[in-house]
Amino acid sequence: MAEPPRPFRVIIIGAGVSGLALALMLERAGIDFVVLERGSKDSIVRGASIGLQPNALRILDQLDIYDEVLAKNPPVQTVYQRRADGAVIRESNFARELERRHGYPIIVLERGHLLRMLYTKLQSKSKVHYLHKVVDIQSHQDGASATIETGKLFNGDLIAGADGVRSFTRQKIWQSLGKKNPDMALIESKRMTCEYACVFGISTFQNDDPELVPGSSHMVYSEGASATCIVGNRNRKFWLLYINLGKKHTYPDIPRYSEADVEGALLQHADIHITKTTRMSDLANNAVKRSMLALEEAAFECWYDERFSIIGDAAHKVTPHAGLGGNTAIESAAALVNLICDGLREKGPLAMSCEDVGAILEKYQNTRNKRVAKVHTISFASARLQGMESYLWRALAVMFVPLMGEEFEVSGCSDLLLGGAPLRFIPYKGRNGIVPWDGWSSQSMADKRTKQLPALRGLEVSTVALISLAVMALAAQHLGLLPWTMSRLNAPSSYDVGGRHNKLETVLQFLNLLPWGTIAMVELLRFKNRPLLPLILRQHKSLTWANLVPSTPIAYFACYSDAKGLCICGLCMLVTLDFFSQHGSCAYSHTLTMANARLVVCSLLSSIALLTLRGITWPQASLFLIYTMRVDPWMYGHQDLPLVRQAYLINFAVSTVSHFIYVAGLWAGFVPMVRGHLLLVALGMIVVYLNCLWSTPQRTRTSQFAAKLGLVTMGLAAVLGPGSAASLLWFWREDKHDLACRTATLLHGRRSNTPARTLSLSHGGIKATGFSPEVLLSVRNGRAFTEVVASTRSVDSANLEKSRTKLLNDTKEVLEHVTVVKGFSKQLAHSCVPGSVSIRDFMTVIDRGNVHHLFSHVSGHLSTDQSAWDTLGDMLGSVASPPPPGQAFDDMMQALEPRPRELYFGAVVMLDPDADFFEAALVLRTVFQDTNRQWLQAGAAVTRHSNPEREFAETCEKPMSMAPYVVVNTTKVDG
Repeated sequence: MAEPPRPFRVIIIGAGVSGLALALMLERAGIDFVVLERGSKDSIVRGASIGLQPNALRILDQLDIYDEVLAKNPPVQTVYQRRADGAVIRESNFARELERRHGYPIIVLERGHLLRMLYTKLQSKSKVHYLHKVVDIQSHQDGASATIETGKLFNGDLIAGADGVRSFTRQKIWQSLGKKNPDMALIESKRMTCEYACVFGISTFQNDDPELVPGSSHMVYSEGASATCIVGNRNRKFWLLYINLGKKHTYPDIPRYSEADVEGALLQHADIHITKTTRMSDLANNAVKRSMLALEEAAFECWYDERFSIIGDAAHKVTPHAGLGGNTAIESAAALVNLICDGLREKGPLAMSCEDVGAILEKYQNTRNKRVAKVHTISFASARLQGMESYLWRALAVMFVPLMGEEFEVSGCSDLLLGGAPLRFIPYKGRNGIVPWDGWSSQSMADKRTKQLPALRGLEVSTVALISLAVMALAAQHLGLLPWTMSRLNAPSSYDVGGRHNKLETVLQFLNLLPWGTIAMVELLRFKNRPLLPLILRQHKSLTWANLVPSTPIAYFACYSDAKGLCICGLCMLVTLDFFSQHGSCAYSHTLTMANARLVVCSLLSSIALLTLRGITWPQASLFLIYTMRVDPWMYGHQDLPLVRQAYLINFAVSTVSHFIYVAGLWAGFVPMVRGHLLLVALGMIVVYLNCLWSTPQRTRTSQFAAKLGLVTMGLAAVLGPGSAASLLWFWREDKHDLACRTATLLHGRRSNTPARTLSLSHGGIKATGFSPEVLLSVRNGRAFTEVVASTRSVDSANLEKSRTKLLNDTKEVLEHVTVVKGFSKQLAHSCVPGSVSIRDFMTVIDRGNVHHLFSHVSGHLSTDQSAWDTLGDMLGSVASPPPPGQAFDDMMQALEPRPRELYFGAVVMLDPDADFFEAALVLRTVFQDTNRQWLQAGAAVTRHSNPEREFAETCEKPMSMAPYVVVNTTKVDG
């Protein structure tokens, strides 16, 4: 008699924070689960403390745990950043402001307390099994199973490995991945590294140090070893001593530490000051709990295989410096349970097939990967910053971070916190601050691709203000009507020699030069121009003033003759230094992020008012008031272009109006324009304009073209003013570069194309950037394999299973695939040891971007008398002329294809003789560019079973996997 269908069940390996949080969430969702923990109930309470931030606390609030957490310890209120001698670098109310924005504070408590809270809230405590070490896990079509060391078997549908940094589940995923993609498995296995160790401790003692008050956090910045101490209630101090190991360890060679190591580390760094009067030795001597662990760092890309998945430290391990590890684990648990609930609503509450579970886990991985990568990057930087790992990190810690202020730190943290999602199956009753959880963030705005910004409404206000200023200027100069404000503006200025210019004129001059500030901001925000002066000096160690002078407009140096022009000159020098020293007068267009493109517009509008106000009192500082925020790492192709152009047009309008106000409002006409210090800045800008002409495309880089454009630019500068000329020139040149920045196109497109390999190259005057769906030949350590990806059909996202079945039942596509597999197998057999050639994953349906393919893996052991190059030649011949080849076939190809394919359908080879590594990928799904055009190429295999309409449709489907992610040059497009 058949067994009755069972409900969906999750097997959780590990009862740490992520494991118990996942179990409690599943219980609240009504999903069956079992937890298998290798340790005892008491032994798993390891690790001294855990810091909880608003994004995790609101999830715990949904689970009715937040109030208990809040009762255990006071929230962090004040953060002190200190040197090793206890001196305060900066005091910040960062944590308090974060709570005001998001409704939840930052709380540090004992890890064991949080584990007990999670366990206590579970109604089904009998499902949590301690001293159950898992020794084997299996995945099959009907379910998954976990076997413990006693031989007992636990069955379920999905296995969630919350088993920590040395995860057994992750090892099983790697083993399976090694059979399907050995290169990726190798990369994943070496992704985890360790450069720091940490002594965690909790101390309980009463002292009279006035700085160690409850709710205070003390972060010690020091080379070699740094420290953090958070003061709780009842005289408890949670502390961490970070130690730089001086070398990078790679998994599995991660050090482990004994009690003797703890003693040695505390003794060596006993003199580090936590405050002016309290030292590390005071904390160590009063410790009630302490341990020493290596601080591994990794953000793995592969989180699942079939029915296996990983969560928490098993999937993403970060250093505790930024306090993001536990919070990210709780977020991941919530994301996984949300997706399981969605799947059960769609498929029903019973056991799912392996494909359905795999679809859930794939979405879980894709949902979390980008966010976890950001968390890893922030934690990585925080560790190096607090540890002052190099002179650059030291300068950032001591000078840059304090200079940026509290707002910079809070805004960056808010942007990260807003990216997570709560539990969707529990009504959200949590707290809200002044920033809604589902409200604005730079990333959410970029994702929505909003083109109309509310901030642009400020343009109307700015225009009215400028018109009013014009009327007031004319009234002041010609009608003798001097309102009180205008009389103040017309007071003599100490900025200009002899008081020849009044302050109103100075303000108008600065508004005329406003575009240079915006241009500087645009260039400094570009992806390729991120490294600023310290990085440039570090990367270009041979950079000297002597070799810098030829690439820097001489007008800037002329400004040095007058100290009053120094500030303006400094800004121009900074931009020029970064711009020309790295890229040889070549700007990279289309490399802003959507968020930063918006910042340009918003900053410009605010700068109009700031320049006007500050120009009255201190004109030299005005150009520094353009607000520049941090750079987000995401790139959105050409979508930034309309916003940047809007900024240039606003600059043009403001600068032109200011210029005509200035000229019309002065009795002396153009004469004051050639007096004073601002002339040098204007001349320097014109020199820069002319220099930047050479960053236009090669086809326009002729002497005649440059001469015409130079004359037009200087003519515009004379008629409309230098600021207006700058705006028009940058407006014109913004999209006159290589297509989309090939790096931006590559990064933007690979997310959706899921290629086997990506490529970017320049050969024979042709540049190519693309995504190869298959590996033509890979040889490593004598083992050769090829991936046959033939037969194509578009993905029907509404009914994936139906579209995959349709591909498998298509006679022509199946015949095409079998023919290519047969041909490749035959060619490999010629080069491999007899009997070693095998085929696996035969006719598996895989997705590459917007299309399905039939996939097969053919491999064998290469004969000692055959080289990889010989084999590649045979394989290329088989691709170009599938069996049966012949002269008639070649003649037909030449007749139907009037011009050579060039790079298309060729192969890109990567080889490392020292590592015995050789790999070739086909050049397909690629955008090409020469000096005159940009184009995409695609084709379809034609057999006697082909349908012309279907082959045409397939030929159109393939470019569509590339075209949405390419910024096409506006001059000429072949397609």
